Amino acid sequence: MRTMASTSISAQFHRQQFHRQVDLALRSVRKILSTNRHPVHASDVQHQYTDKYALAEFLTNVGMASTCIVLDRLGLTNEQLIDLHRFVNDDHNMEVTLRFEGSQTCTFVEERKTKVESPHESVATAEEKTKKGFLEQMTTTTSVKYKTSTIVTEHVWRVENTYSIYLFAGADPKQNRAVLQSRTASTDVVMTGNSSKVAPYPASKAIGPFDTSLTWLLQNVTPSGDSKNDDDEDENQCRFKINRDADTCKTPRRNEDVEASLEFFALMDKFCGQVQASLLAAESVGNSSNTAPSAPSSKPKAKTSLKSIGTDQLFVPVLPLFEEDDKSNEDGGNATGDDGSPLLSPSDVDMFLSEQCRSLDEALAKVNESFGEVGAPALISPLEARIYLLSLHTRDIVRYHSNGISDIEAMLTNQLTAAIGKTISADDFNEYTCAQMGKVLFKEEYAPVPFSYSVRRPNHSPDGIISIERTDDTGKAHPIVTSACRVSAPSSGMRLPISAATSVGLTGDIYLHGWLNHQFGTSSNGPFELTARARQFSCFMLCIGKIGQGTFEAQDAIILQNKDELMIPLLLNQLPSPKEFKDAIISLSPEQRRFAEAFRAMQLQSSVFGVCCIQLKPQLEMLLGLPPDALTKEVKMTQNLLELFIDYQIPSDLLSFDGTSDLTVVEKVDTVKKHTASVLEMIESIKVKDLKEAERKADMAFELAASDLKTIPPAAPPRSAAPARYERAMMRSVKMATMAAPPPPPGGGLCAAPPPPPGAALCATHSGFDRLGVSNVNTSMDTLGMRSQGAMMLSDDYADVYEEGSTMRQETVVTRDELDPSQPLSKTPTSLQGSSLPAADATAVDFTAIPKKLDSKFEALDKDNALRTTTIKPDESWRKKEQKNLLSKMETRIIERDIQKSEKEKAFDLLDALSRSGSLPISCSELHVIVCATYCFDKSIIETCIHDNVNPLEKMEASSLILSSTIQGVSPQALLKDNAQIARMKHTSPLLICDASADGVE
Repeated sequence: MRTMASTSISAQFHRQQFHRQVDLALRSVRKILSTNRHPVHASDVQHQYTDKYALAEFLTNVGMASTCIVLDRLGLTNEQLIDLHRFVNDDHNMEVTLRFEGSQTCTFVEERKTKVESPHESVATAEEKTKKGFLEQMTTTTSVKYKTSTIVTEHVWRVENTYSIYLFAGADPKQNRAVLQSRTASTDVVMTGNSSKVAPYPASKAIGPFDTSLTWLLQNVTPSGDSKNDDDEDENQCRFKINRDADTCKTPRRNEDVEASLEFFALMDKFCGQVQASLLAAESVGNSSNTAPSAPSSKPKAKTSLKSIGTDQLFVPVLPLFEEDDKSNEDGGNATGDDGSPLLSPSDVDMFLSEQCRSLDEALAKVNESFGEVGAPALISPLEARIYLLSLHTRDIVRYHSNGISDIEAMLTNQLTAAIGKTISADDFNEYTCAQMGKVLFKEEYAPVPFSYSVRRPNHSPDGIISIERTDDTGKAHPIVTSACRVSAPSSGMRLPISAATSVGLTGDIYLHGWLNHQFGTSSNGPFELTARARQFSCFMLCIGKIGQGTFEAQDAIILQNKDELMIPLLLNQLPSPKEFKDAIISLSPEQRRFAEAFRAMQLQSSVFGVCCIQLKPQLEMLLGLPPDALTKEVKMTQNLLELFIDYQIPSDLLSFDGTSDLTVVEKVDTVKKHTASVLEMIESIKVKDLKEAERKADMAFELAASDLKTIPPAAPPRSAAPARYERAMMRSVKMATMAAPPPPPGGGLCAAPPPPPGAALCATHSGFDRLGVSNVNTSMDTLGMRSQGAMMLSDDYADVYEEGSTMRQETVVTRDELDPSQPLSKTPTSLQGSSLPAADATAVDFTAIPKKLDSKFEALDKDNALRTTTIKPDESWRKKEQKNLLSKMETRIIERDIQKSEKEKAFDLLDALSRSGSLPISCSELHVIVCATYCFDKSIIETCIHDNVNPLEKMEASSLILSSTIQGVSPQALLKDNAQIARMKHTSPLLICDASADGVE
């Protein structure tokens, strides 16, 4: 209630308009004070921050004194004030209420008939002819004027209004009651017409009651003559003070004491508005012109309307004024307060209140003169006019007080803006937190770094770049910053499931990132996008998803190559803070609580986001048995290999190097080139054969249609109509028929093959060649250098793969050492190798436990309850820029869910080939594990500083230490740059620095 009341008045604050009102009041102030006094706007005088508190107290005390003057003119005596003050402040502790209530009745008086003459005259003409002589005739015309009369039936209704304004203590308005004003008046309403028999107003209607509390006013005012008035003065003493030591006291405007005063004045404003509306309604009853149709016998009287009453000539002393302390009053004393503050002195306030009384009494006298004598038989008399004027004046006092308090806050805003030189925006705050906070606060090895990484091998040009970027208001993208460290993977690597039966081991580097986001009010800090760019003649695979226990569950995957640029919008969803969660489940049943706790644990585990980059060339080299860097300059060959793996799903055994290890790199590459050319030649021959078969069927269908008019089924579409579908089906058959078969030995020729394993003949029989129209399967097999009967030969390396009646074992791992003993297994370097990022403990990290650990730290160290674990997921609609060929321009297209699914299938098909269905680990990978938390400010940046008196930078620094200490595995104090920063953080966040035992990733 308090917040709503104060906000409703403060929302109407217009600083320039209020300053114009104060400028007009200053003209009266200069007349009141001596000529050598020069009070001005508070913002125009140099002052201290504590002076703003004193100004808020000054405005509130003067506002209370002005309200007491209004109550005095309303009829409240000092004796009544003393009694009510005792009800509030003594042992009674009772609520005191000011009430306006009344009633209205409408009764039938009489029915009467009235003769009404027409306002217009009518003329009647009569001609009289007389005979004069024998032949002459005389005509005489006579005109008569007359008015018509009408008998009108009138119905007289009597409307009686009764009201009273009184104070009472407690809940019963009939006890401890002090009546300020009361009156009963009536007026007759005469009506005619068909509806005149119906009462123009309800027979009985209650007006109000309208209440407002005076408890707060009486608690802060000591009446004159009261035994507790220490000063023993004749005037009421206003003793409002702000408790500046209270935890809820944030600024001169934002504290419980000022909020209570704003609530009181806001309710007073509402009460006066209700009184005004009731009096205006009574005035409309007394005006017969509002009861149509008007009766002939009614005689309208000239009246002064309540709406003509104004308050322009009334002086409101609630003014936010300061005066330089070197000014002197007319007596030679200091014009300011006794403590040297720029506030006006108490004697100045007494003169202001005296001027208010004088102007108010003068206005009341004019109202008495305008509305006649008290007791006149009308619903509106001078008494009602005085109440109306006092209500208007009270509302002026309320507005001046509210605007004066708001002006203090506006001063703080303007001074902060002037000190910085600009209005702080979200982009400015992001610039500091991203670029400056890490340099100032953290040691170099622990400083947050931008999340922008090259996909590259050491001493090689990068294949591309990945980054998470935020777009500012100007449309410019900036990478986010994270606290990053390199962690060790499990001994078997992170498993990436690509199907229900196959998972791939990622043995490359893993990096853990802590991302601290922030949000001011309801406006998000985004938008954020995951951006991936590939360079020309380069390629890599991008996978994104969630991190499980030892697994990377990729939800999406895509292959990027040849200047492709992918933009994936990221959606951030904040989970409830630990305290919010506990407060929400405290009143649930045990079963409901366990369900909520289990669901939150699942949410925390699924909040770990993963981004993985897989370099394709190094993995192709490892797959095909080639030395490192063998494919670096083989651009066309690399493209052909990817095409065979992605589009045709060719088994890698048909392409890999199978010669002796003493050959040179060029000879090994040439061998793979020959295998690649052989498969491509076979595919092209099948395409030509399919095309000829389709043409033959089309010609046959045409000839049959020409010779016979019977309807025949349409011919099959040409081979080129759906090449990808035919090629995929064909090569899938090749893969089934040649699984685990080694490539032909150099020089060609056939190998004597042992009996095929179980199911081999079935695979050859049910291959896709028959569906493609290829009748001679043996010819296709011979093209691949295999025995025409379709028998397969198992190499020694795969001797343990097949067992009679068993399936392939996924646990079989073929390493580079097994493929080529002369080449040791080389771990694919990443873009971050050699950097200054710290490394975590050698023990493998359970990434799913990190959010829970952060959650417990947030609960213990974040007393503001503002840090929230945040989940990250990709949006459904992506954007991709691509160049179809070297001479065309970049084009942007939208990638929806169906295209994303297709791209994921392509990527996983390639991943299946590159890993030999999971048997070969992916060591040329780089996995980024991201844990995100958001600090949620309730208000905007300026409102956080001005309203809550909070430094948002210090909150972000403390939150960054909490997050970074968990990620890096060290105490918050160990992260700080030097002793100066340690001392500063100990002052701003003592609880955090005391937590020297804070541990991180285990």
